[in-house]
Amino acid sequence: MVVINKKYRQWLESHPEDRVAVIIKTSEPPADHLADFEAHNLTVTQVFKFVSAVAACGPAKDVLALPAALWVVSIEPDRPVHTAL
Repeated sequence: MVVINKKYRQWLESHPEDRVAVIIKTSEPPADHLADFEAHNLTVTQVFKFVSAVAACGPAKDVLALPAALWVVSIEPDRPVHTAL
């Protein structure tokens, strides 16, 4: 079962045409599924090597279509990282 925070899922459902940035964790090497992301109208912006995940962006409705893929473990928003000195 794919994990998506309930509030985030509701937001995606209410904004289907909005372009969103997400982190998608996978049960298999994500590089094996780059064509699948493209088929779902998602642009992969980064493939993480130490964890099975990618950063991607695309329409919210297409992000919501991903949970049907058996190799998707979780989907979460890709938020900006801030540092303080």
